[in-house]
Amino acid sequence: MILFQTIASLFLAIPLLFLDPGKLMPGQSQFPLLVGLGLQFVCGSILIHYVYGYEYRNRGWILFGYLIFFGGLAGSYLSGKSHWLWIFWETATYGTLGIHSGHNLGHKSVKSTVALFIASGLSMLCLAVWVYLPTGTTGTLFLIVGLLVKAAFFGFHFWLPEANGGAPAHLAAAFSGLMDNLPLLLFATNVTPVWADLGQGKFLIPLAGIGVFFSGIVSFFHRDAKKALAYSTVENLNFLWLCLFLASEWTTSSDPTLASIGNGFKILFYIGMVHHSVSKLYQFLAFGYLCRLGGSTRLDKLRGVGRLSGLPSLLLGMGTFSFALVPGSLGFLTEVTFFYLLAQVTDLGGAQAAAYLPGFVVLLIGMVVGGLAHVRIYLPTVLSMPSPALRAWVEKHGSHTVPTTVKTALLSLLILLLILPVLLTAYLTWGVQTTHTGWFKILFVMSLLFQSLFLYIFLKRSHRIQKRSTWDCGSEHKGEEVSIPSHIFSEPLYSSLGRFFVNREGLARVDSLFHKYSDKVMDVGKYWRSWTSSGEVSNYLAFSSIILLLSIVLMAMQKFWR
Repeated sequence: MILFQTIASLFLAIPLLFLDPGKLMPGQSQFPLLVGLGLQFVCGSILIHYVYGYEYRNRGWILFGYLIFFGGLAGSYLSGKSHWLWIFWETATYGTLGIHSGHNLGHKSVKSTVALFIASGLSMLCLAVWVYLPTGTTGTLFLIVGLLVKAAFFGFHFWLPEANGGAPAHLAAAFSGLMDNLPLLLFATNVTPVWADLGQGKFLIPLAGIGVFFSGIVSFFHRDAKKALAYSTVENLNFLWLCLFLASEWTTSSDPTLASIGNGFKILFYIGMVHHSVSKLYQFLAFGYLCRLGGSTRLDKLRGVGRLSGLPSLLLGMGTFSFALVPGSLGFLTEVTFFYLLAQVTDLGGAQAAAYLPGFVVLLIGMVVGGLAHVRIYLPTVLSMPSPALRAWVEKHGSHTVPTTVKTALLSLLILLLILPVLLTAYLTWGVQTTHTGWFKILFVMSLLFQSLFLYIFLKRSHRIQKRSTWDCGSEHKGEEVSIPSHIFSEPLYSSLGRFFVNREGLARVDSLFHKYSDKVMDVGKYWRSWTSSGEVSNYLAFSSIILLLSIVLMAMQKFWR
């Protein structure tokens, strides 16, 4: 195992050697590639370590699929504008076939694979057009569409909940924490330098804000753990898109104040990406293990499974604490920096601030509700009392000991969540000089203070729990009646907010309509086949007539355009 882990880590590190050392500083052309490949090396190594303990059957085939997957992502980062880009793009997608087939190719896995291949295929076609068109506005617009599709931008996001919902926990983590970074960073590399010539900000910036609002609400009301985390991914990705759009829009402004705010959003984009990658990887791996242990992804069926898992509640909660903005966490660093920049936009005054502030209010509602979605998953799942049926299921199907590699992977991510806020703020205070250095100096002191306090409590004041408390107000009742179901948190807001976006089952209304009509479009083939295979002469004559009329119309259009 150690030998394979070393080989896999070396495989993930090799692409870093192809970067130009002279172009890796912030603001230089290959800095986004360094961020993407660096996150892939660190988080990918932890992910493979987790897989080694999580999977028992076809482990070698699954790990081989991951090597293809990560190789495709690395090649996509390094290809530039060449035909190798779309080849590597699809190579990463095909790597997921090995992972799915080695795990369990059931109904949900098939839906997950189909959703990923459709999204990847559409984005690949747009990328191929960009590659073969000469440099210019038309090709760049195709590139933007391709990247928006693959990174689940609002309106193109329908595939991601399906892809994550049917994938094993580690693959869903790879989708959300690593694969979705690629389109954003390629945008930062290839589109941001020419953004001012495109004039697309007035369309894309509001849509990104709506995406944060919509996805945060759906995540809060969804009753499936994996899909709730998937919609949280859509929310985070749209927030990153918003930061990237605003940075691209304002950094080149002739107004020094606006340019400074744009530079702040560029910094926030990279901080947010690190937070999203590490924290979302943590969430999918931790709760994915609990879903497997409990034999379901339905939140109400998983009440109390954390008490049966053998994992400490603190360890299971670190990703949640980050998304819940506990001071000193990566999520806290991201959100308070956004508030800081929002205050600077407010100080601009005039029509410009008035145009952005209503949108920011809607955005903040989505972010707050989306953060509560993680709390809604954590509290019932980890702290509730399990039912007798769940206990019996875990006793029969679950492992009585946590695999060492699973625990080690979560501990590694926990260490990252603790040290990254300190390292990032230290670098932004002394490593680079910006107009926001004073702000990051404050955050460095706060991060160092809270991490020191956490370590002191953990190392000096922590003790083994002799008697676990329950939510029964002291009566020591051990039944599941004292457990709090997940819908208790969301039900009070359903009538006032949720009913406009989700149904009673927590399914997004817009997404359900999209899937419904997509299925009808797919069913056209059945009706077409039954019609053309009927043997009726009248049907064949009608078919021939339609084809003839279409041919005449196409020839007329061709002549007209000439």
